[in-house]
Amino acid sequence: MVYVSRFLLVMLLCLFGTAQIVSAEETTTGGSAAETATTATESPKLGRFEQLVEMFRAKIAGLKSMNAVNDDGKKEKGSKGAWERGVSMKNADSTCMQAAIDVREVAVQNAFSKYSAAVVDALKVRQKALFDAWGLSEVEARMTALKDTWKAWKDGQKTASKTLKSERDAAWKTFRTTAKTSCSATIPAEEVMGVDTVGTTAL
Repeated sequence: MVYVSRFLLVMLLCLFGTAQIVSAEETTTGGSAAETATTATESPKLGRFEQLVEMFRAKIAGLKSMNAVNDDGKKEKGSKGAWERGVSMKNADSTCMQAAIDVREVAVQNAFSKYSAAVVDALKVRQKALFDAWGLSEVEARMTALKDTWKAWKDGQKTASKTLKSERDAAWKTFRTTAKTSCSATIPAEEVMGVDTVGTTAL
């Protein structure tokens, strides 16, 4: 959106500047209203102004075409998104989409519940293991137990996170397939899974 806003601002400035040049030339030329109109029509500057307007419209159309997504949840090139294509949204089976969304959301919720339960269980195991490790009298044995406990915790956490992402991805993939093949719907860019970032998992 930042790049789009910058482009629109630059285009508006170009259009405004060109319009001022055309207006100045018409004022300098003088003459009757009819002659001024004729001069403006034939002016190369006015032709450039019209070209800029067409370029502006074409760019907007191109930006709109970036909204649609394919079966992998990525944006498709060369086609308008469903938010912009009223016909596509109108022809989509809304009841089918509602059912597909319910299936997807329940699957994501179940995946997260499994993940949460796995993490809680791993934390309980970590608690007991650390408690027992600090109860060892030999320093070497204690250090080994502490090291093993923390490694087991980290490995278990990674496994739970991997399972969550796998089940989440499967739920979204099934949704995209159902929407396209069964519901005759083009998934809009807004109806896509978020992006994982450091410390967070998109659902």
